[in-house]
Amino acid sequence: MKLLPIILSIFAITSVYSQEKYQGLLWKISGNGLEKNSYLYGNMHVSGRIAFHLGEEFFNAINEADAIALESNPIMWLDEILDSEYGSDYLGSYGINNQHYNGFYQEAFKLKKVDNNVLGNEISTDHYMANWLLYRENKANSDFEEETFLDMFIYQVASKNNKPIYSLEDFKHNSKLVKLASIPDMENKETPEWVKKLTKDKSAFEILMDAYRSQDLDMIDSLQAALSSDNYLKYMLYERNIIMANQIDSIIKQNISLFSGIGAAHLPKKNGVIALLRTKGYTVEALPVTISKKSKSQIEENHKKKRLLPYNSKFQSDFFSLNVPGKMYETPSHTYQRLFFSPELTNGSFFLVNQLSTYHYFKSYNNGDFQAKIDSLLFENVPGKIISKKEFEKNGFKALDVLNKTKSGNYQRYQFVFTPLNILIFKMGGKDEFVKNEGDNFFNTITLTPIAKDWKKVQPLKSDFEVEVPNYYHFKNNTKMSSLYDHTELEAYDANDNNFYYLKRASLFDTQFIEQDSFELNRIADMFLKELKIDSSTKNMNLKKQYPELITHSTLPDSSGYISLKIVIKGAYYYLLANVSPTQKTTNPFFDSFTLKDFSYTFEFKEKSDSSMFFTVTSNHLLPNDYEQVYDIASDKKAAKKKTKDTSFEYKIKNSSFYSENFERIDLEFIKEHQYKEFEHIDSLWSSEIKYIQKTNHLVILDSSSTKKGDIFSLDIVFGDTNSTRTIIAKIIVKHASIYVLKTTGDSISQPSKFISQFFETFTPFDTLIGSSVLADKSEMFFNAIYSNDSIEKERALESAKSRVIFNKDDGKYVDQLMQTITNYPFGSDYIEAKEQLIMDLGKIDNDRIIPFLESLYPTVEDTAMYQIAVLRALIRQKDKEALNKFIKLLDYDIPLGSNKDDIKYLFRAFEDSLALASTIFPRVLDFTFVADYKKPIYELLAQLIDSNHIKPKQYAKFYKQIVREAKIELKSQISYEQAEGAKEKDKTYYYSSYKNKGNDFLIIYTKLLLPFYNKKEVKTYFNKLLTVQDYKLLTDVYCNMITNNISVDKSAWNYLANDVINYAYLYQELAKIKRLDLFPEDDNLKQNIAKSMLYSSSFNFSKDTLEFITSKEITIQNKVSHVYFFKSKKPKDDNWSLDYIGIHQSKDNLIQEENLVKEKNNKIAKDKDIDEFIKEKIKSIEIIGHKRAREEDDNSSYFDFF
Repeated sequence: MKLLPIILSIFAITSVYSQEKYQGLLWKISGNGLEKNSYLYGNMHVSGRIAFHLGEEFFNAINEADAIALESNPIMWLDEILDSEYGSDYLGSYGINNQHYNGFYQEAFKLKKVDNNVLGNEISTDHYMANWLLYRENKANSDFEEETFLDMFIYQVASKNNKPIYSLEDFKHNSKLVKLASIPDMENKETPEWVKKLTKDKSAFEILMDAYRSQDLDMIDSLQAALSSDNYLKYMLYERNIIMANQIDSIIKQNISLFSGIGAAHLPKKNGVIALLRTKGYTVEALPVTISKKSKSQIEENHKKKRLLPYNSKFQSDFFSLNVPGKMYETPSHTYQRLFFSPELTNGSFFLVNQLSTYHYFKSYNNGDFQAKIDSLLFENVPGKIISKKEFEKNGFKALDVLNKTKSGNYQRYQFVFTPLNILIFKMGGKDEFVKNEGDNFFNTITLTPIAKDWKKVQPLKSDFEVEVPNYYHFKNNTKMSSLYDHTELEAYDANDNNFYYLKRASLFDTQFIEQDSFELNRIADMFLKELKIDSSTKNMNLKKQYPELITHSTLPDSSGYISLKIVIKGAYYYLLANVSPTQKTTNPFFDSFTLKDFSYTFEFKEKSDSSMFFTVTSNHLLPNDYEQVYDIASDKKAAKKKTKDTSFEYKIKNSSFYSENFERIDLEFIKEHQYKEFEHIDSLWSSEIKYIQKTNHLVILDSSSTKKGDIFSLDIVFGDTNSTRTIIAKIIVKHASIYVLKTTGDSISQPSKFISQFFETFTPFDTLIGSSVLADKSEMFFNAIYSNDSIEKERALESAKSRVIFNKDDGKYVDQLMQTITNYPFGSDYIEAKEQLIMDLGKIDNDRIIPFLESLYPTVEDTAMYQIAVLRALIRQKDKEALNKFIKLLDYDIPLGSNKDDIKYLFRAFEDSLALASTIFPRVLDFTFVADYKKPIYELLAQLIDSNHIKPKQYAKFYKQIVREAKIELKSQISYEQAEGAKEKDKTYYYSSYKNKGNDFLIIYTKLLLPFYNKKEVKTYFNKLLTVQDYKLLTDVYCNMITNNISVDKSAWNYLANDVINYAYLYQELAKIKRLDLFPEDDNLKQNIAKSMLYSSSFNFSKDTLEFITSKEITIQNKVSHVYFFKSKKPKDDNWSLDYIGIHQSKDNLIQEENLVKEKNNKIAKDKDIDEFIKEKIKSIEIIGHKRAREEDDNSSYFDFF
C-alpha cells in the first residue's frame, strides 16, 4: 500500500508540471513551409547501454536526414580547447600559479628520473583525452557498454555515410555558460516533498535513469528543475536551449533535412527546444520507438562499418614528421615529455606520439640501454597479447615495432625509436582489427629528422631569449597551451663532438622577500649538481654583467666527461644552461650566444572589469579567470544574507594574485577601510603602507613618485636590496575608503614587461564611491550620525566607537560636543563600551575644560566601574600634573574595581611613557595598595621609578613597615611553594620543568623597594631569610639588585648561582645588563656552558637525563659568524640518542647572545647513522637560515610550499 501515494504523487506532479505531455526521445519537425522533415533526438552523453535503446525510427530518421547536428562538433573540440583561455577546464590546472617557494632551488631545475615505472606507465597508458573524446568507457562496466558514447555514435554514423555535421553551439560561448551555471543561487532550494517521497527507496540518479529508459521527458524535467540550482537551469539549460533552437531553425530553413542529437534534458517543457521550435511555427511531434532485431543489428553494423580515410594531413615536429587522416596536436604533458595526439573520430581510432626525455647525458640520470629496458617492459605493460615484435632501423635510428591484441579484441601498434636525446613512442589504437589493417598507412608515413651538423640561432615561442645551438634540437612547453603548464626547456645534440646542450627557464615572483644574487646563483648550481651526484666544481661568478651570472665546470660522476653550467638571473626569472662534453672546452658558443630579450604574448590584452574588487584594468591575465569574480560576488552576497549583524562599515581586506601566460604574478590587496578610519593627510597613509611592506624585510626604497588625479591618489614605489638586482615594484592607490596595493617582482636593470606595465598603468578603481574618504574628518561624521534619524548610520557610529579611536589630540574643536555627548547621550546597554572609549579619547585632547569635566563626571558614573577607570585613564593621558592630582583625588573619593585584574594593571602601565610625571602621584597613591588589584601595579610602578631615579626612598619611607610586612608574607608564600614542589619532584616525568628556576616578580619588586633600607635590622633579617630560597633565578635577581645598590655579595654566591646549569646563562645575562660581568665566575668553557644552559633550560632533568657535548662549529649565518654547539641527550626510557644544538654569537660589546632561529632538540639519531655525517647535514640546514626559499631535503616540506 505504501507504493500507492508515491505512484499518485508521480501522476500528480506530471499533471501539475505539464499541460503538454513530453513522452518520447525522437521527435519529428515539420510544417512552417518545410519541404523535408527534420528530427530531434534526446540523448545521454554516455556509452552505457541505457543510451542505446534505439528503435528502427531512429535509424530511419538518420538515414533520411541530409545532415547531422550535435550540441558541438567533436572534430573541433581540440582546436577550440588548445586555443582557449579556459583550456584548463579540459586539460587540468595550469602551472602558471604553481611556483615553488620553500625548496625553490631544489625544485626549479629538478630533472625527472625516467625509470622503469615511468617507462612502463608511458607504454601502458593512452593519451589522457582519448577516452573522453572517443569512447567514454568505464573499465569496470565495459561489458555493459557500447563501443562509444551516443553523441559520438551519431557523429560516426553521419561521417561514415558522408553526411555534413553541424554544431548547434559556439564553443567559447558555451564555455562561459557552463561557468555561469556554477554560480550559487542567493537562496538554497528546498527539496520538494514529492522528491523526498520519491527518493526514499531510490536515489534521484536511479529515478532519472528509469525516466530515460521509459522516455519520460516530463519526469526528467521535473527532477532537473527540483534538484538543480536556478543558475544551473538558466545557463546550462534554458539559454543553451534558445541557442540550439535558433541554430536548428536557421539550418532547416535552408531546405536541409537535419537530425539533431542533444541532451534529453534540453527537450521538454516551455523552456525546452521542442516548445521553442513550436513557437517558431514548426510542428514537433513524438515518434514511436520500435526496438527490434533489425534496430539492434543496425547498432552493431554501424560499429563495424568503417570509412577508410586518406592519410594526407602532414604534421611536422622538431624530430619527426608524419601523416594522419585528421589533425595532430601537441598537448600539455609531464615535464619529461612532449605529447602529440590525433583523434580519428569517424572510425574511433587515435594516433599518439610520446617523446620522452631521458636526460641520460647527465650520466647519473637514466643510464643504460633504453632499447633493452623497453623490451623488458613490454610483457608487463602492453595490454593483451603481443602478436609480433621486431627490431629495425628507421632513418638511421634503432627502432622496435610491436603489434598487440587486447583481451577485448582490439588491435594496437607501437613503434619505439631511440634517438640521442629522446625515446619516441608512436602508437595507433582503435577498435577491432582496424589498426591491424590500417597501421601501415600511418607508420609508413613517419619520417625522422636526420642529425644535422650545423648550428643555428633559435628562440622560443615567447621570445624571452635567443641562443645558438646545434641544428638537432627541440623545445618543450613551447606551444600556446603547453607553455602554460611548465617553463620552456631546450635540448640539443651536436654529432660533431658528441656534445649535449640543455636549457631551462624557471621563475619565482616573490613580493615579500629579496634574496642575494650570489646566494641564489650558488644555490641553484649546488642543488643541480647535487642531483647529479657532483659535489665539487670550479665557479666563476660575475655580478657586474648586465644580469648576474655564474659559470661552473665539473667532472661527470663517472669521469667520462665534463659538465659546465651557466646560470643567469633576470628579475623573477632564472635560466640554467648546461653543456655535457667528453672533453674540456675553452670556448662555449652556446653560453656566449645566450641573450635575454623581452617576453612576447599569445593571449590578447583587453580591458577587464573586476566587480568583486571594483576596478578595471587592461590585461591578458589567465588566472583568476573572468568568472571567478562572478562566483565570489554571488558567494559573498549569499553569505551576507545570512548575517544578522551589519558589518558593511567595518574594515575588510581581500587578496588576489593575477597570473600571465608567462608565469608573471601581480599581487593585489584590496582594503575597504573602516568607515571611521582617518588619516591626517595622504603622506601619513603612504608612510603606514610603506612600513607594512618593509616590516618583515630589510628593503630600501630605490625610487618613488606620487600623483593625484581627481579623487584618486597614487604612489609608485620600487623597493630593493643592496645585494640583489631584483626589486619589488609596488603601486598604492587610494580612492575614498578604498586602498589598493599592487606588488610584483622586477629588476633594477630592465623595464617592466608589457603585462606588468599595462596592469600598473591602466589599473583604475571604479567610479563608484566606496565608503567615506580616509582623509575626511571622521569626528564630525560621528556626531552627524549619532544625532541623525538614520538608525543604521547611528548604529554604525556607536559600534565603531567601541573599538576605534575617533578623536585625537587635534580635535579640540569638538570638545563641547564630545563632553555633551558623554554626559547626555542615551548610549544604552549595548553601547557602554562606546561611551567608555569616548571618555578615554577625551583624555588625548588638549583643552583647559577637560580636567574639570572629568572630575565632575567621575561621581556621576560611580555605579559603572568601567566608566570610572576610563576617566582615570583619560586623566593620565592628559600628561598634566593637575590631572594627576585629580587622579588621586578621584581614587580617594571612590576606588573602582575592574571586571578583571588586568584592568587596573593596564591603568597604571599607562604611566610608563611619562615616568617623571608619574612620580608626582607618590607617595599618595600608596594609600590604595590595601586593595588587592591595586597593590602589585602600584608597587611595580614604584619599582620602575626607583630604577629610573625618578623617586627617592624618603618619598615612600612612611610606608616602609607596610612594605616589609607584605614582603614577608610574599616570601612565606614562596618558601611554601618550594617545599610543595620539592615533594613532587620525584614524580615529574617527560615534560620536566624545574621549580628552582621560575623566579618571582613580586619578590623582586619588594627587593627593589626595600634595598634602599638595607641597613635597617628588620630589612637585613628579611634579606637573610630571602637568600635561603632555592630558586636560582630569584636569587640571581636579588643579588644583582644588591650590587646595583652597592651592597657587597660574596664570591661564593656567584659560584653557587653559576653551578646550576639552567641558571648559568641567566646569571650571565643579568650581570651583563648591570655591566658587572667581572663578577661572573671564571670558566674556560664559558661559551659551551652558556650554550648548554640556554639549550636545556626546559624539558630536561639533569638528575635523571643523560647529556654529552659533541663538538662546536663556527658557521656564518646571515653574514654573521656564530658558534653552534652540538650535544647529544637521552632520557632514561629512550633507546636512541637525540642530537641537540644551539647557536650563540658575540654582540658588538662582546656579550654572548643566543643566535636567533638556531636552536633545535630531539633530532633522533638512528643507530646506524654516523653522528658526524648527521651533524654535517644539520650544518647545511643552519647555513641556509634566513634564506627563505632554501631548504634541505630532510625538513619535511610539503606539497603546500607553493604560491
